[in-house]
Amino acid sequence: MSINILAFMIATLGIMAGTSSDSGTMPVDNKHFLIYGEIIEMDPVAAQERDAGGTQVIVYQDDEIYVTFNADEKGGYKFNLPVNHNYSVVYGGDAFVNKEILIDAHKLPNKKYGQNVQLDLGLLKKFEGVDYSFLNAPVALISYDELVGKFSYDEKHYKKQSKAMYRCMKQILKMHG
Repeated sequence: MSINILAFMIATLGIMAGTSSDSGTMPVDNKHFLIYGEIIEMDPVAAQERDAGGTQVIVYQDDEIYVTFNADEKGGYKFNLPVNHNYSVVYGGDAFVNKEILIDAHKLPNKKYGQNVQLDLGLLKKFEGVDYSFLNAPVALISYDELVGKFSYDEKHYKKQSKAMYRCMKQILKMHG
């Protein structure tokens, strides 16, 4: 089965860092920011996406476990976190190859409605013999960008991880496709 591996890989890395005006995705107050998004399972061999309902999400605040929760039945989640901390958000649990996103929540301006960051991503089940070592590093580094007035990700790091994901997807298809 032939698929557009680049488009599929981008969806698999699939990180959106942005803000939203949707009232359902607002932080509880300006001393918190909201992380939210959808997690999907990407199957490169079958070239399919599935809801990743119940996926485990672990949030570390300043290197200590802050909260552990599961995404809803469709892979959606949202959670408020206090500002002025560093966070590591790890997705996957035992069901998937884990992915980590680092968030620097310092330097957030005091806005009436607070800030939010949308973190959508695709996860993979583990395929035997595939090198996932690039995922020992976070897939994204996110911080508040004062110039644009919202959370944004480190593009250089993202491009490096995107290239590694592309090689991983090619390896999966070569070995298991």
